[in-house]
Amino acid sequence: MTEPSFHQQAVLWGQAYEVLVKRGGIYYLVERQLVSAERTSLATWNGLKVKDVAKAIHLALDLTDPDAQSFVSAAVEHMALTAFGTGYTAMRAYLAAIESATRPFVSKKLSVKALWCPLSLPGASPVSEDEHAERRTKSLDAFASEFAIDGI
Repeated sequence: MTEPSFHQQAVLWGQAYEVLVKRGGIYYLVERQLVSAERTSLATWNGLKVKDVAKAIHLALDLTDPDAQSFVSAAVEHMALTAFGTGYTAMRAYLAAIESATRPFVSKKLSVKALWCPLSLPGASPVSEDEHAERRTKSLDAFASEFAIDGI
C-alpha cells in the first residue's frame, strides 16, 4: 500500500476531530439531562473510547510500526482534549443562545425531542453497492424512528 497523500491524511484527521467534537457536544447534552446516555440513538457512542479513534487512524494509515502507532495515539489523545472542549463549549453556547432568545416567549424548560448523530469513525472502508444500499436503508429506518416519521 502506498502512503496516503497529504490530502487523504488531512481528511482522516478531520474525520477524527469531528468525532471527538461531537463527543463533547453529546456529553454536554447528557450532563444537562437534555438527553439520556441510555438513548438508543447514542448506543454506539456510549462505548466509544479515544483509543478506538486512534485505532481507526492506525488502520486507515496502515501503520504497523509500534513507534508510529504510539506517536499517532498520543496525537489523538491531545486532539481529543481540545476537540471535546470545543464540542462541549459550542453546545453550551448554542443552547444558551436558544434559551435567551426564547425565554420571553416560552416558559417551558428546553428539551430535546430527537437527536441524529450517527457515529462514523475515520477511514471507513469502501463497501459494495449492495452493502451500501443495506446501510443506507438501516440508516433511513433509524432516522425515521428517531424523528417519529412514518413512510420513509
